[in-house]
Amino acid sequence: MTKDYESMSVEALDAENQRLQGQREGIREELRRLVAVRDRKAVLEAAERQVAAMGDPQKAALAQVIQAQGIASGEAVGEPGA
Repeated sequence: MTKDYESMSVEALDAENQRLQGQREGIREELRRLVAVRDRKAVLEAAERQVAAMGDPQKAALAQVIQAQGIASGEAVGEPGA
């Protein structure tokens, strides 16, 4: 829906400008949240593909490295997106 800005008063134009600015800020925040979740999920999917391509000896070695470095397991910290 296109507004007829030419027929609006300065006050009405200012109010419309404020309203649209508020929508823009809301959309920016929503986009930030969307991108953060998307990036986290993309990294997780890539890691899952890499682990799926590993053989059992590689998976065992990776598990040892993770344990040695003190990285918490999924059970301790919860599953992503939960």
